[in-house]
Amino acid sequence: MVPLKTLDIIFRRRYVQNTQHYFANRKHAVLDDKRVKKTSRPFHVPRSEKLLSYIKYSDRKEKLLSRNRWLQPLHLKDNLRIAATRDISERLFIEEPPDDVRAVVEIHPEFYTVIEGRPLRCFDDIKVYINNIRSYAMNRQQIGYRRDLILKIEQNVVTESNEHDKILVGLKQHIKNFQRFLTEDYKRSCVRVSKAEKLYAELVAKNSEFLGYVTQLTILNNILFKLDAIRGILKIYRSYLIFVAPLSWRQLYDEKLKHKVQSIQFETGEFVTDNDLVETLDIDRMIEVAKQELQNPFPPYMYFNRPQQMLYLFRTMELQSREYLIQLSKTGAPHRLLQDRIKHLKKATIQELDYFQFYIDSIKNEIARENYNKDHLQEFILGNPGFNFRWE
Repeated sequence: MVPLKTLDIIFRRRYVQNTQHYFANRKHAVLDDKRVKKTSRPFHVPRSEKLLSYIKYSDRKEKLLSRNRWLQPLHLKDNLRIAATRDISERLFIEEPPDDVRAVVEIHPEFYTVIEGRPLRCFDDIKVYINNIRSYAMNRQQIGYRRDLILKIEQNVVTESNEHDKILVGLKQHIKNFQRFLTEDYKRSCVRVSKAEKLYAELVAKNSEFLGYVTQLTILNNILFKLDAIRGILKIYRSYLIFVAPLSWRQLYDEKLKHKVQSIQFETGEFVTDNDLVETLDIDRMIEVAKQELQNPFPPYMYFNRPQQMLYLFRTMELQSREYLIQLSKTGAPHRLLQDRIKHLKKATIQELDYFQFYIDSIKNEIARENYNKDHLQEFILGNPGFNFRWE
């Protein structure tokens, strides 16, 4: 049998071979009878929290924690360091049990040391002493854990305070830098805004000047168009005056009839289309045409020198037009009747021609039938020489 140690018995250390609990009178506390089966006790919560540290750090508890840790999803798994930190944070909120160990005061610990031949009082039990020692050790262990945790927390607080001070200093520096940046940016923005305002004022001035030039150019263009329209009207009026002049005078002075024979052939004109009107709106072309016409102007020959001559001409034309209208009003109704009669006669003639054509076609059909019968009889008679005609 392996000799036993006092601490192995007190702290119930596992994995020790042949561990036995016995008293000074050599009576074993645990019977070494394997045939006796231990009755299973139901699960119960320990009465005191003094064994909490022992339960937490037992092998079974660690096994359950590791198994639960491995059963978690991948994003919830943690390593041993995180688990230890979590356990420490959980122990932080455990109330410290009162230090009520009285065994050291009432009973001297050396009295319960396992020594051969030491007497044992009947009213004292080694289990009571062992439980007292265990609870005392557990309490001291918890106190040590808490002190370590407090030291660690204080150290973390100091570290975090230093980091916080550094971050605060950096933040203040960043705030100063940002304020300086905002100030400089505001100054640059003000300079650029002032430059933009100056440029805008210059642009407005240039725009107003440009609008003035455009207005003057538009006025000049309108004047040019007006002059060109007047020139066109004058050309039309001149061509009209030349056209209404006598032919003998036109053959002498009209540039269109100078080199023509006595039998004058009048030229056909062309209507002005929209495209021609659009082309005449081109100022450059209009000026070019005007230059060409003014370089070789028409000779200033006019048959009508006084307005009374034109008035007499217009009066004559008016009278001619009136006589023509009067004659037209007189002959209008007979002309319409004549046109209606001609239309009816044409229609009746077409109908009569259709009738005659029908009769002609029917007579042609009769003649063709008679010719066919004649040919048939002739072939029949010539094919039968002994045939006798019988006339009645």
